[in-house]
Amino acid sequence: MMPAMRRPLRTALALLVALPTGAAAADADRPAGATFTWGHELRQAKLPNFKKNRPVPYGRTAWANIVNQLLTVAGQNGLWYSGSVALPFDLPLPPYEPRWSWFTKANYERLNRQTGIRFDVHLELRLAQLAKDKNWHQLWNTRNEIPARKYLMISPGWHRAALAEIDRLVPKYRDLPYTAYYTGTDEPMIFPAAGPAEKSPFAKRLTATITATQGMAPPSSRTGPTVNPLEGLRWVAFHRYTGARFFNLRRKQVARIRRLDPDAVVSPNDYAFIDGFIPWDYTQVADYSDIVEVDPYVSYDEQKNPGRGRFNPGFATKLMADLTGKRVRTIVQAFEYGGYEPVPADVWTWTSQALRAGATDVSLYAMDNPRFTNPPVYDAMLGIASSMRSARLPLPANDPSTVLVYNTASEAQGQPNRSFAVRPRTRADQLYTTYAALAELAGSSFVFDVDTRLARDPSRLARARTVWLPRAEVMDPQLADALVRWVQAGGTLVVTDPDAFTRTPRNASLAATRDGLVGASVAAAGGAVVTIPPGGVGASQTAPISVAVSAAAQFTAVSPGATIVGTNADGSPAVLSRAVGAGRVVAFASDPMFPATLDTPSGVADLVRAIQRERGAPLDLPVWKYTLPGTPDPARPAWAARR
Repeated sequence: MMPAMRRPLRTALALLVALPTGAAAADADRPAGATFTWGHELRQAKLPNFKKNRPVPYGRTAWANIVNQLLTVAGQNGLWYSGSVALPFDLPLPPYEPRWSWFTKANYERLNRQTGIRFDVHLELRLAQLAKDKNWHQLWNTRNEIPARKYLMISPGWHRAALAEIDRLVPKYRDLPYTAYYTGTDEPMIFPAAGPAEKSPFAKRLTATITATQGMAPPSSRTGPTVNPLEGLRWVAFHRYTGARFFNLRRKQVARIRRLDPDAVVSPNDYAFIDGFIPWDYTQVADYSDIVEVDPYVSYDEQKNPGRGRFNPGFATKLMADLTGKRVRTIVQAFEYGGYEPVPADVWTWTSQALRAGATDVSLYAMDNPRFTNPPVYDAMLGIASSMRSARLPLPANDPSTVLVYNTASEAQGQPNRSFAVRPRTRADQLYTTYAALAELAGSSFVFDVDTRLARDPSRLARARTVWLPRAEVMDPQLADALVRWVQAGGTLVVTDPDAFTRTPRNASLAATRDGLVGASVAAAGGAVVTIPPGGVGASQTAPISVAVSAAAQFTAVSPGATIVGTNADGSPAVLSRAVGAGRVVAFASDPMFPATLDTPSGVADLVRAIQRERGAPLDLPVWKYTLPGTPDPARPAWAARR
């Protein structure tokens, strides 16, 4: 009887992922999925009056009554549990947490029967320690204390421990009516060896394999911050090999889950989108995941780099939805972070942003326990969950005739100029800003696609009319050649990266490609605002456009076939339009796609709208104004902290 109770959860996935795109589906919609919380309110250590090394605030019976009331209200509102309070029942908790009277199968069955509440099953909470205790792996990275970064997630020992935990846990939880999704390690990242492991046989084999397969030696943890472009190419080699190995091992682990539980719904990992993200080819996630999960918080990035955080929920959601075609669960910030404490309207606004970009599920992360510290925010969490139970979501604006390229060959360089802890991540500022301009500012329709897939599947380029290329200083020669052919066949390529087509991941020159497409070099110039006169980007542009750029530069040695359509304040050439075969390239000498341009009126929205309009793309689509029913302030901007 019980397995049948879970089957609809997996079957429903077919209805919850994005439906067909294009004009025929313009009025269609999709049902909302589930709402989760990481449940910090269920831990006494998160209570405001908790004191370490003192008796807990509530005894066993009193705390059980409080928790059961919390779970009952959550279940009645459709708020389910994930993350730090997910199952299993033997999860490692401090001995001071009085859990035995409520954290039981019988109690959870009762709550599920009464309210429908469900709980994720985290399969990897004990994994790092298990592998260590069994001597299956060794310390890999002495510079980090987080277990999944301290140990190596692509080592044979980690994989062995992952399979052992799957074999132990899945048979125990597959038939329980309150099991939601199987989940894994939070924010997986892979670092080069740091410390004694650098001399280990596995580290030596890994270095040799990466060098042989990628044509470039991987980076060393001993290298200090540098702007040497060769160091960036070492990170490209490292990320491409280790990312593929990570996904291949996850594929095998998920296959083991499905062998034990054919009805399993699996969200293997939650991918970090705070202070950038790991620049892997996430299309590889698609063939083994039911759900793809991201944690694009707002305030940390927004406070650090104005403009960069406010559209993060939509950016990460659409990127992953478009690359994988899978249902996305977006973790929404509901706690103080980076010096900013969200108000209830923020949580609603960021949730709506993720949903309109393609999320189906949301998970509300509130580590400062608003149930006891900020009740209005907790009420907002319950309100969002309640609204999601009956909400209909708009279809994402996924027109494949406009492509925004996620170029891993460039992004996988990471940040060699920063500290080791964040060096593997890309900020992806240009990609993010272009997304924000196309989606939230211009209200257009487009798809993200990744360089590797565009290179191996010509049909994906063939269906496009416009391709936006925000970062392309490093590019695989296969994609570079494909873009030349595509432009010659009639496509319009918008190149906002002034350094586009510099080198390949193996450090070969792409000068011939640049000459064939852009046909100009770049030098310094005066001013940081570019002016494009009427008609500069096409006949439909009827007014001048002034666009802020990240650094003043001008084109030099411009090809005779190019037309200057934008100038700097000193009159030097800043934007060119060049016919290439039957197509056209629009290129910029300075980058207009930087996050600060979203913080002040900068003309980037006018620029994007003009180009999209000239290419016949839709603008001001209603999907980009969608808010979840019950949103208290539908007109609230994505970042209202300084309003």
